[in-house]
Amino acid sequence: MRKTAVVSTTIRVPAMLEGYCRNANIYHHDNIKMFIIGDKKTPPEARQFCKGLSSTYHIPVQYLGIEEQEQAIRAYPKLLEIIPYNSGCRKLLGMLIAYLEDFENIITVDDDNFATSHDFFGYHDIVGTEVELPLIESSSGWFNACEYLIEEHNIPFYCRGFPWSQRKAQKDLVTLHHAKARVVVNSGFWLGDPDIDAVSRLFWPIRVTGMRPEVEPNFGLYPGTWCPFNDQSTAMAREILPAYFTPYKAKRYSDIWPAYVVCRIAQHLGHVISYGFPLVC
Repeated sequence: MRKTAVVSTTIRVPAMLEGYCRNANIYHHDNIKMFIIGDKKTPPEARQFCKGLSSTYHIPVQYLGIEEQEQAIRAYPKLLEIIPYNSGCRKLLGMLIAYLEDFENIITVDDDNFATSHDFFGYHDIVGTEVELPLIESSSGWFNACEYLIEEHNIPFYCRGFPWSQRKAQKDLVTLHHAKARVVVNSGFWLGDPDIDAVSRLFWPIRVTGMRPEVEPNFGLYPGTWCPFNDQSTAMAREILPAYFTPYKAKRYSDIWPAYVVCRIAQHLGHVISYGFPLVC
């Protein structure tokens, strides 16, 4: 496995990390390091918990308090000025630290994303490689990636950040191309309560039970077709980090706007954003 970082920020003890450590051990992955970005509300027990994981699973799990974060990126004082405390956007600081330490594959997770039995690191290792996979082309130029998730009552729902103007009662013509492409982002899907737009969640209790098998384990967007991705169980190739910035004033959409920027650059270069495995819950 290439040099891989896992980055998260939390205001609680990051219990979800134990599942990722156990998953790495089960599938015999090494060359992994985890960066936990603390905040003002993070309990002091989080540091000791991370040390305990490192000792038990033999995977470096580094907790960085605020002073340690500032020291690690002291060469970028303007970034520290614009990333506020008590914000999920501080995950960006961990991504920069991983970038400065020459990690090739950077995976972001939220502290409520838990590993499943899938080979979490193995599936995310698609990033930075050229693989053959189904590529989705939509007649409108937009495709809702959540269409390939299975909802227990067949209720339709949309990815968070998918534009309202493209939510149509009549489906677009979708073409599946099978081609080789270089994947620069892999957006892992979610079981249970998925990361969807707030209006869908208000109207219906959405519960995802799996992914449609015809596109497992991963599918991509054909150049010219758009869909957002988030920063939950999302792997990014090192090369895109300079173009990835989460504007904190965008709040719940702070990870959506840079996704569109990255999508546009990827299309220009002939690269691909993929969706699918690994699934988290």
